[in-house]
Amino acid sequence: YIAGIVCDEDDVAFLEVDKAKNGSLTTEDTLALLEGLIDHDLSAEKEVDCLKDKLKKESDVLKASINKAKDIISAKADFEKNQADTHAASQAQKELAEVVETEKARQPQVKRLNEQVAQIKALLPDYDQLFDKLTLLTNNKGYIEKGKDFVAKTEASVKNTEAEITALTEELKSLDKAGEEKLTLEAEKKGLADTSAKLNALKGNLEALEKAEADFKQAITDYNEKSALQEKAEGIVKAENKAYLDAQAGILAETLKDNQPCPVCGSVSHPQIAVKPQNAPTKERLEALQKRLEVVVADANEARSKAGSLKGAFEEKQSSVLTEVCSLLGDTDLSGAKALAAVRLSEVEAEICNLDNRITTAKNKLQRKEEIEKALPEKTALLEGAKQKLTEVADSLKTKEAENASLQKRIEELKGRLTFESKDAARLQIDALNGKSEQITTAYENALKSFNEVNQRLASLEAAKEEILKRLGGDLQIDLEKETERLAVVEAEQVALDGKSKLLHSRINANQTALQNIREKSGDLVAAEKRYSWVKALSNTANGQLSGKEKIMLETYIQMNYFDRIIARANTRLMIMTDGQYDLIRRKEALSKSGQSGLDLDVIDHYNGSHRSVKSLSGGESFKASLALALGLADEIQSSAGGIKLDTMFVDEGFGSLDEESLTAAMKALSSLAEGNRLVGIISHVGELKQKIDKQIIVTKDKSGGSKAEIVV
Repeated sequence: YIAGIVCDEDDVAFLEVDKAKNGSLTTEDTLALLEGLIDHDLSAEKEVDCLKDKLKKESDVLKASINKAKDIISAKADFEKNQADTHAASQAQKELAEVVETEKARQPQVKRLNEQVAQIKALLPDYDQLFDKLTLLTNNKGYIEKGKDFVAKTEASVKNTEAEITALTEELKSLDKAGEEKLTLEAEKKGLADTSAKLNALKGNLEALEKAEADFKQAITDYNEKSALQEKAEGIVKAENKAYLDAQAGILAETLKDNQPCPVCGSVSHPQIAVKPQNAPTKERLEALQKRLEVVVADANEARSKAGSLKGAFEEKQSSVLTEVCSLLGDTDLSGAKALAAVRLSEVEAEICNLDNRITTAKNKLQRKEEIEKALPEKTALLEGAKQKLTEVADSLKTKEAENASLQKRIEELKGRLTFESKDAARLQIDALNGKSEQITTAYENALKSFNEVNQRLASLEAAKEEILKRLGGDLQIDLEKETERLAVVEAEQVALDGKSKLLHSRINANQTALQNIREKSGDLVAAEKRYSWVKALSNTANGQLSGKEKIMLETYIQMNYFDRIIARANTRLMIMTDGQYDLIRRKEALSKSGQSGLDLDVIDHYNGSHRSVKSLSGGESFKASLALALGLADEIQSSAGGIKLDTMFVDEGFGSLDEESLTAAMKALSSLAEGNRLVGIISHVGELKQKIDKQIIVTKDKSGGSKAEIVV
């Protein structure tokens, strides 16, 4: 509402209004300012209204004076024009009186002209009758000419149609057996098509038989190769196994020591120790050879099974194809069957092609037969109709010729009675006579009308002259130019005052509306400002935005409590892993007041008494600190969340950054966790850990893809 306050930029209060819109003034000051603006504009509006009334009165006086001067000037001009018009009308009155007498003397001609028009009109129907007779005569002559031409053409067409019917009848007799021929050829083609399908199937089966035989032979070759590999692998395993057994005594002898009992005989003296053969196979090599033998045996068995299966399929296919060959090609062996089937198939396809041509010819004959059977009745009916039409036209021609003779006689009679060539010529003469009659009548009427109008004009001019003399009776001396200039100035001032009045009225209405709304809402505004002050303070506190204080949000404040407890538990682990050098501590004061704080972490170095950021720790020290925090978090969760127990934990990598002493300390901390019911798993590539951890899952990547796991207990 305050933004809706209107004020002139030249007004001294404009700067105060700008402050109110920017929120720099209180509500009370704003109301007082607005009331002052309204009072000032109301006073200005009254002054403008007084000036407008004064200018209105002066304008009315000036307009009356100017109108009076203009009326006198106009009356003088009107009197001079009246005198000239009266003289001209008097002259016209004399001239028109003579014209009226002249035209009145011509009126007897009108009667004679009307009598001539009546005589011509009486003969107009005869012109119509003559035209109708001539038209009918012309039409009859055209009909007779066309009729004779039609008769000649129709007689020729009748002869052609009769000859065509005779030819079609003879052609129909020659096509009588076209349908039977088509059925015979189609039956023969069907038999050949069946034979062609069987030969094509035989051709495919022969090719399939050749493939089956090739697959069978390839399977036999594959089996023989894999069987030989099996025999070779069995010999190698047998020889290596024998060499391994022979080397066991030498291996046992390598472990014997003086004054210690032999694990076989129990003797403490070993006068003659067996010697281990050179290049003796190990147990791992023997196991690898055995696995390789198992793979070779499996491959050989699979090849033998595949060869047996393909043999059965080949023999079954061979028997089936031989039966087809005997059925289609007669007594012949399989070696020449494929070529013979191809020759026979080519012969059958040639015969089918020949039959297709003969069937097409038969179909064309049958189609032609159907066309003739349909066309013969149509042409016969057409012939009968043409003959009947010939008879009708001949009779009509005789009638038209007789009618023309009668028409010619009547036409001669009508031409002897009529004066003009046609009805149109007669009408033109009637129009000419009527035009002349109307011209004489109109000229008299116009002359009489003009004479009466001049008389009325003279009377009107005389009456106007009396009125003009009355207007000239009050002639005044008025400076028209000066009065007109003053009126223009007054009207310009009125327009300016109207604009100013509208502007003031609009501004008063806008400010009064704003004043009313601000007064209505001012109470709510005060309550809202009070609520805003404490809500804003609470919001700044919860969001860590209090000026001059650390930026700690509500959730951070709560997390700080848990973080302190986790750090306390983590330090019990970190002290072990660092031999009492380091303690973790939450940073109490932020480095700056601008950013969020509360969860930053520092470290206390007990060796030199320094207090610094955890970012200054080395890679191994950072790993220990992270591990300690993870363990502390686990302890805090178990402690604070009832029913939750973290009995398994995996640590992935990070040990590579530790030196030997740090590694020992970290392992000590983890071992203490594992002494209870908790399982601690370490995922690492560090070789030293392999020696320290007795229970292991060793994962090895295979070159062929994938990996394998081995459990070492």
